[in-house]
Amino acid sequence: MRWLFACLVCLLIGPSVVAQAQDTPDTRARELFLQGDRLYAAGRYEEAAARFHEAHALSGRPEFLFNLANVYERMSEYGQAAEYLRRYLWTGIAKDEELTRQRLEQLERRQAEAIRAQALATQPAPIPAPARPEPSMPSTPADLPPRRRGTTTVALSSLTGAGTLSAVAFWQLSRREHRALVQRCGASGGPGICPADAQPMLRRERTFALTADATAVVAGGSAVVLVTHLLRRNRGRRAQARTQLTALPVEGGTGVALSHRLGRKER
Repeated sequence: MRWLFACLVCLLIGPSVVAQAQDTPDTRARELFLQGDRLYAAGRYEEAAARFHEAHALSGRPEFLFNLANVYERMSEYGQAAEYLRRYLWTGIAKDEELTRQRLEQLERRQAEAIRAQALATQPAPIPAPARPEPSMPSTPADLPPRRRGTTTVALSSLTGAGTLSAVAFWQLSRREHRALVQRCGASGGPGICPADAQPMLRRERTFALTADATAVVAGGSAVVLVTHLLRRNRGRRAQARTQLTALPVEGGTGVALSHRLGRKER
């Protein structure tokens, strides 16, 4: 009779214990890892990154940082890949620390190359110099050579645009480094406490911020010069467009001549 009662207790309690064991964070994290690994092998990197992020949030295992670095490198997001690989190095569990550091340096170089390529792609194409008209003696106003466009306006506009784009790009880089630095310092024991190995991140943040400020000043200065140049040019055009009426003596009376900036006279 006691044996039968024990069997009934096992049948009632056993499923709940097994279900609880299956619902542990580590078990769920392993399931997410297997899903992410399959998605990574299938080339669905964004979905794989989502699984690895969720698994890392559940288990906190640093190995998922290495997996995230691999995924972001496949997506050509070298800044994100370098950040997760750097955090993986900080945990101190890397089997080959020297090889991992070499890979981190390679990711940082590729990130710098991508930033330079993006900056070159946003620069305007060089404007060819206008062709010089052959010297001639125009007989009528229609034969006058066309007025040459001012290259100063184009140059100032290009400098303003390039400076603005550069300032925005370096500001974004500074903000990214700042967020990574806040996460790193926060994980070291409290706000405001940063480990010694976080100094390179702090220097990069300051460098990007100073570069963003400098390019913003250049863009603002060129914009002011451009506006001043346009105002002066328009004022000069209005002065040249003045017309005059001149009384001229002609045979049999007095004629009136109309003159304007092209020097054309009519009687």
